[in-house]
Amino acid sequence: AYITPQTPDPVGAFVGNMTMGANGSGACEIGLEASKRALTPSSAGGYSDTYNTDFYREDARLAIIIVSDEPDGSTIPSDPWGISDCSYAITWNEYINWLLNLKGAHSADEIFFAAIVGPQGGCSSNWGDAGTGDGYLEVVNNLGPDMALQYSICEHDWSDVMVQLGIEASGLRTAFH
Repeated sequence: AYITPQTPDPVGAFVGNMTMGANGSGACEIGLEASKRALTPSSAGGYSDTYNTDFYREDARLAIIIVSDEPDGSTIPSDPWGISDCSYAITWNEYINWLLNLKGAHSADEIFFAAIVGPQGGCSSNWGDAGTGDGYLEVVNNLGPDMALQYSICEHDWSDVMVQLGIEASGLRTAFH
């Protein structure tokens, strides 16, 4: 479910989880809704298994990193694919409000959101094509550069963005609110 120091091949596991292509389930991707559910207790319609029960810690910085080659299906008010799990009708604005309220008054210092998605107009690479990361890009643009970042999933070298994500996840401050 996630990579730990005990994962035998963490780099291989990461690459396997992030590889673009047409090998998915065929359903739309719902990164905003999935991250909200992963951080919401099951009594409120969130996680129902033990993977995320102790994941969220109120006293720790929260970094949400979305990697997708499609627009976010969470924000689609109707189900164009004919798949019932594709229509949640949560707007990116509702998602931002939920995210900012998760940590309360100090949310700007305790939350970071990253979207490694297709840029406006989409992109192509040796690994595949990506559509515009609609939904994710709106979250990034509205949270602003102190709380969010966008990176193209089609870039060949992710080393710079991985360093930046590590700094953000560790809580090293570059801006103070």
